[in-house]
Formats: sequence, C-alpha cells, structure tokens
Amino acid sequence: MLSVLLAFLLSAQVTALGGNGNFIAISFSIFYLIWAMACSVSLCPPASFWKSSVPILVCASIAICWVALPRCGYDNSLCWGSYAESDGYPFGYIVPLIVMMILFVASAALGTGYGIINHAVGYIVVAGAINLAIGLSLRESNPNDIWGIPRPVGGDRFSGTMLNANAAACLYGMHALLALGLFQDTERRKRTKRPINGIVAGAIAFANAGACIVTGSRTALSLLIVGALVLIVRPLSGRHARRGWVMAGIFSIVTIATLSLAGEITTQRFLSLGGDAESRWTIWSHYWSIAGQAPLFGFGLGSFSDVNLHFLADEHEAAMFWYINDAHNLILRLLIEGGWPYLILLFVMAGWIFHDIHSERQGVFDRPSYRAIPAALAFALGCGMTDIALSVPAIVALCAVLSGLLWGRAVRIKSDRYASAGKAVRPPQ
Repeated sequence: MLSVLLAFLLSAQVTALGGNGNFIAISFSIFYLIWAMACSVSLCPPASFWKSSVPILVCASIAICWVALPRCGYDNSLCWGSYAESDGYPFGYIVPLIVMMILFVASAALGTGYGIINHAVGYIVVAGAINLAIGLSLRESNPNDIWGIPRPVGGDRFSGTMLNANAAACLYGMHALLALGLFQDTERRKRTKRPINGIVAGAIAFANAGACIVTGSRTALSLLIVGALVLIVRPLSGRHARRGWVMAGIFSIVTIATLSLAGEITTQRFLSLGGDAESRWTIWSHYWSIAGQAPLFGFGLGSFSDVNLHFLADEHEAAMFWYINDAHNLILRLLIEGGWPYLILLFVMAGWIFHDIHSERQGVFDRPSYRAIPAALAFALGCGMTDIALSVPAIVALCAVLSGLLWGRAVRIKSDRYASAGKAVRPPQ
C-alpha cells in the first residue's frame, strides 16, 4: 500500500507541471511528509537503521542550515544581499529541501523490507506510464498549451505534462531504464510474483524510450542509449546470452525506427550540436563568474532569476542571458544558491550514501531491476549536468526515492551480515 501511494504521489507531481511553482511545491511537500509519517509508523525501522543514517542526516542538516542563513536574513552582506524574494512563502524553497531529505530516509526505511524495492519500482513505472498517456492526450487535444499554460519556446517538442522538453526527456529516460530492468528481471524469474509481467514492462520501456526520443533532447537520448546498452550487454554471456542479444537487436531496431519515423526534430538538433555546444559553454562561463561573486553563502535558494538579471553588464549580455532561469548545470546552480560549503556538504553526503551502497554491491545488485536503479540515477545526473532536469521538483523527488530505496537495501544487507556473523561466533550456552 505504501509503495502504491508513493508511486501515485510521484506521478501526480509530474502531472502537475513537474511540481514547479511555490504552491505546488509546498503542497506536495505536505503530501510527502504525510507519506513519510505513515512509513515511520508502519515500518518502525530498527535502531541499526537510524545509526547508519546519522552521518547522512548530519551532513544534510548542516547543508540546509547553511543555505537557509541568507534566506532567513542572517548577515545578508556575506551573500551580496538576498535577491530571493519571499513572495508570501518565507521558507518556500527551504521546506521542500527538508522534505526531500525526509523522503529519502522514508524511502530507505521502505527499502529495508524484503522484496519491497521491486514492487515499489514496478508501481512507479506503471504510474509513469499513466502519466505518459496523459501527456500524449494533452498533446493531441491541444498542442499549444499544458493545463491552460502556453508552451514555452520550442513548444513543437513533446514535453508530456511538463513545460520543459529536456526535463521530460530525463523523466522518460529514467522510466525507460527502470522498466528495462524490470523486464530483464521478470524474464529471469517468471515464477516469482511481480507487480507487472515481462511483456508490460518491455512495452513500457519502449514507450518511454520513444517519448524520450521525440522530446528532441540530445543529451537524454545519448545517455539513454549508453544506459540501456550497459543493462543489455551484461547478460550477453552465460546462460542468458541468447536473450541478451535478442534484446540488443530489438532495442537497436526500435531506436532506429523511432528516429526515422518521429525523430525529425531530434535529428535536426543533433545537426546543430556544434553551435549549441558553444552557446552552452558561454552560458556556463557566465554563471561560473557569477558564482565567484558569492563563494561563501551563495545568493540563497530560489534567487537565480533575480541574480541573473542583476549581473547583466551590457546589452550584449542582456540579449544572451535575460530569459535564462537556470544555470543548466547542477554544480553551478548549487554554487550560486549556497556557495562552496553547501556544495561540499552535499558531495560528502552523496559520497557517504555511495560508499554504503558500493560496500554491499554484491548483495544490493543481485537482480537486473536493482541494477537499473543506479543506471537511472546516473542518467538523471548526466542530464542535470547539461540542463535543468535536476531543478524540477518531481525529478528530484524521484531521485530521492530511488537512492533511498537502494541505500535502505544496503543497510539491511549490512545489518543481516553482522547479525549472521554474531550468531556464528556466539559460544554455546
């Protein structure tokens, strides 16, 4: 039940324009908080779980407090003034950040259950397929707007229920990789109960891959091909070799067919890659110089638009950057919002999570569906390094859930291993 509710919330946030906007962000923060409370009551994680989570929670708490200082008005001179206006929500950016940490911990508690991750990912994939169907129906009924909101520049590209096609491509690519892992898992373990069968998982994987292609996102498509091949190539030897080669062939044929039939925009965008890459480099250089203006505290959460306009030096820069609402690079955005200490704290937290998962990798990644989760997370990170994907609350929430599920599984495996070792060395009574 908790997995079903979580999948519904994630899909609903994507449907609500990806959760962008203060009101939507606060609303879903409340929903996620309620879900997390239900998890804590229903699951009652053991003391070992909370002990393992202490370093992560400490890093996250310090990072949130640090980035909240300019927002709360503490010594604004250190951050060149707080350009982020409260617009009626003094903590409109801080509260969702805190809730994302709570969502990670609650998902980790869910991931400690035996067999839970596969069902949770299955429900997320099915809910994502429903969202994709909604996006297609919206596109068919009115190609000029989404829920009454006009599509931005580049509206000829498919973006589902979100306003940005590149962000939508990131979401569809993540769902495609997760569904591909479920397909491989169901094909190998047909006798085990699954939330969806292999045919449905395969269909969802190819539907999301096709949606990713028609968004016209070059980064997402390139990373999707790499991620899918990594998942497919692994079983190309051994007793599953034949099935692996068949999957690789089908994937190649479907990708080429989709590009030829519906990927005209994507093909044209690849042809203009050189000029766009130069433009993106100019954008990164500009915002790197802005980040250097406030290296300690940054400018505060949600301040990017005002900071961007403030540092337009001349008409040339105004013509190039006035319309940009994100640094199109996760590291640059974090630096602008919270400075170097904030970025370092988040890196330490992410490194600790990675270490815990990697140290138990043999037990954590014993199924294809589990190996698909880090592939999806790496895919999202790659998209976030070149575009705005990880500035979209719905995608951030999905990443928090997936990483929490994996980390929770690693903590449980570690706890079980220690418990087994303790029983083995216990002297007879």
